Amino acid sequence: MNDLKIIENMLLDQKFEASNIVKLKNEQATVENVLKELDKLIEKIQPGDIVFFHYSGHGQQISDIDLTKHKQYSKLKYIKADEDDGYDEALALYNAPVNYVAGYDFSQHLIDDQIEYYQNKIQEKIGKNGHLIMIFDSCHSGSVTRGVDEAQIYRSESKKCLDPSIEVVKQTKISKEDNFNKGVLVEFKGCKDDQRNLEIQNGLQGADLNYGSLSYALYQTLRELKKEKATYQEVFDIVYAKIYANSEGTQEAVLDTKFGDNLFFGTGNVVLPNYYGIEPLKDKRTLKVRAGMINGIQVGDSISIYSNAKPDVKLLTGTVSERSGSECTVSFGKTITEISGDPSSSRYYTNFRAKRTYEIQPGQVLTVALDIEKNKKLEKKIIELLKVFPTVKVIPKVTPGVDYIIKGDKTNNVQVLIPQTNVPLRNMPLLDLSIKEYEDTLKDIIQDVLAVDYFSSLTLSDERINLVVDLIEFDSLTYENMKKELMGTLEIYSAVKFYNLILRNESTQKIYVYLLHLSNSNIYSPLIDDRNNNLKSLELKPGESIPEKALFALGKDEPKEGIEKIVILSSLRELKLDYLLKSSKSLRVGERSSANDALKNQMKRGVDGKNSKVNTNAGLSLQKFVFKIDHPIWHR
Repeated sequence: MNDLKIIENMLLDQKFEASNIVKLKNEQATVENVLKELDKLIEKIQPGDIVFFHYSGHGQQISDIDLTKHKQYSKLKYIKADEDDGYDEALALYNAPVNYVAGYDFSQHLIDDQIEYYQNKIQEKIGKNGHLIMIFDSCHSGSVTRGVDEAQIYRSESKKCLDPSIEVVKQTKISKEDNFNKGVLVEFKGCKDDQRNLEIQNGLQGADLNYGSLSYALYQTLRELKKEKATYQEVFDIVYAKIYANSEGTQEAVLDTKFGDNLFFGTGNVVLPNYYGIEPLKDKRTLKVRAGMINGIQVGDSISIYSNAKPDVKLLTGTVSERSGSECTVSFGKTITEISGDPSSSRYYTNFRAKRTYEIQPGQVLTVALDIEKNKKLEKKIIELLKVFPTVKVIPKVTPGVDYIIKGDKTNNVQVLIPQTNVPLRNMPLLDLSIKEYEDTLKDIIQDVLAVDYFSSLTLSDERINLVVDLIEFDSLTYENMKKELMGTLEIYSAVKFYNLILRNESTQKIYVYLLHLSNSNIYSPLIDDRNNNLKSLELKPGESIPEKALFALGKDEPKEGIEKIVILSSLRELKLDYLLKSSKSLRVGERSSANDALKNQMKRGVDGKNSKVNTNAGLSLQKFVFKIDHPIWHR
């Protein structure tokens, strides 16, 4: 249900007509209804059309049925025995059983043979200038499936639905011949065959706020992407990085196509400004805006309404009073008269758009789980020590989603570990908490983590700041020249691409820009420094561009170093960020008085969008880029 709404919003943003979008959800999503709608689609589509198919749901492997042998399944359409592992992959639609029961005819599973049949029919109808994009947000979706167990956390199902009377026979796969008169086929899949598909909870509890990782990442990518005419491969690379980062490296999306260099949606994606569509409500004092939790909207944010005819003129401003995953209700405290026209017109509300003009930035909350080996006294001591941090929540056992783990043993030794990997934070040694000095060290470490993690998750924006960031891949000549300059050391990097970072100030006033690298070990370091490794700002006048300030390599293959981030902070005034760098590099923290007041205040209490006098984030803008870094080379 949640995936359906954000994908619908995504398609509307990308200029698909609402009347052309067909949705089947819950009890509507039966095999009979899906095939019926696909038959209607084939009748309707024309050469050159763009067809988009999205599936979010469960799935599993079933018996690979050979109709020449298994006559009891003769009513099934378009299936064949063709699997090299002896099992068909299938989408488990609404009435599909998890376990095989005697007499079940597999009619409630949408089998991959049937999907392939309709793929071919659609491709033939739309022709070589048409595109068919298929999104499978399900577990094992490298082969198109998703599961039932732990569905609020994972989309996974390890059980097979098998007729015990059917022998498992491994077939020889027949290669498909290319037909260049057929439409372009592109498939995005949530994870590899041997992986589970994580559901995104965005830090909030409740199954009604869960999203499929692929749906979530694709929606966010197309909302944030500022490059015109992006290719399928370029969009996928961003989606891949988001899923990989959100899953902490346990899940990798799959792109299955021979047409990765083709433009997304055939003619390219629509580049979206920082605006959202609006819809009417019966109450004339409120509007519904197509943005919610997934867009970072919070109750209390200020939302302004603009006319497309006069995009710089603010018509009215209201406050978010309710918020769901993908939508919010904005209350204006008066009858809305600024929007005129015929509300019954289907296009009426496309003449207006909404923009967040002031946002709440909640204070930092860090969840620390205790993993203490039969030592209640040590557990009690740690809880007492961390009481000095009002924004640290200590829980007695390790559960999914915690930020850090404090592991202790019977001899009072403790370490702070990173979840999933259980690697000690910044290679910290064991601390003996029977020694007073190490109690202080543990508190310093938690203080460091608060500062760095808060900065890592912080979102800041100011509409006066407009910094454009481009990644420019090296051409072959520049690459060769750089290789000579580095004395041939790039020879070992045959599987990477090299990029320059280009910064351009499109604001109407001067800004100060700070570039930081956040390593996979949670340590910040400056990309632009004063040669003594002290963070240095770039001063950019309006319209000024500074090219080639950082060189780095993005891996084509599996990342060897892990997920890394580039963080760009822009400000209308100079900042002092040595606090951040000091605290991220050392276990014992020194003087912190130089921290910028805006960031320091936000770390303590956040910003309240309902109070216009609170301006601790005014004049700050924060951009982040997540990459899978194969070899982190930095050169200035």
